[in-house]
Amino acid sequence: DGVIQVDATQFRHALVWSGSAESAVDLHQFLPEGFDLSMATGVDENGNVVGFAYTNGFAHPFLWIPIDISPPGT
Repeated sequence: DGVIQVDATQFRHALVWSGSAESAVDLHQFLPEGFDLSMATGVDENGNVVGFAYTNGFAHPFLWIPIDISPPGT
């Protein structure tokens, strides 16, 4: 249905999905090394996800921006 959602209830890794378990993406994998926890708190109409990542007890704001990695012509 085109709706993108984020998960702020499971406080370990930021997640984004669009309606099915197969569409879930763990956004934590895109953070620099050293971050223990991450949390997605919102998403806009372009799929940009805002949230926080934590290292050594300190919160750092993050913006995850989607990119299209599809091969050309697909």
